[in-house]
Amino acid sequence: MPTATQITFTQLDLTGACCQALFSSGLQPSDAPTADMAATAISRAVQQFGIADCVGQMVQEFGDQPDAAAKRMRWVRQLITSGPRSPIAAGSGMNETCDRCGPAVQAVYRASRDGQLELCGHCANQLRPALSAQGWVIWPIGKYALAAQAR
Repeated sequence: MPTATQITFTQLDLTGACCQALFSSGLQPSDAPTADMAATAISRAVQQFGIADCVGQMVQEFGDQPDAAAKRMRWVRQLITSGPRSPIAAGSGMNETCDRCGPAVQAVYRASRDGQLELCGHCANQLRPALSAQGWVIWPIGKYALAAQAR
């Protein structure tokens, strides 16, 4: 008689998602990255691959070169979690408000190019075509970043 296999699900948190995205990015320790460079690399990796493909690339790397992958992951985790200007400490997006609507509306998207904007869902949808045409990168922030990837 076959036995039941127990499957364990773990919830991906913001730190884990950022680590996976940074791992799959092209950022290297030799770049001497700042928190802003790491945040940009994370957002680009999520935009380019999505969290699922970032995880896939990380798993592939651990399968192909486990020692090098472990060393890279240690560097990634240190970069993500260290110091007051780490990409995580720099703001998880949970307290920002929409720059267009004001303090009554919580921001759920961040747009960056030379500067940075926090936008609610309505404003992001309205402005996405114009901002994208001008080279802005728009991505969900905080808990919304993880929810968007789950769809």
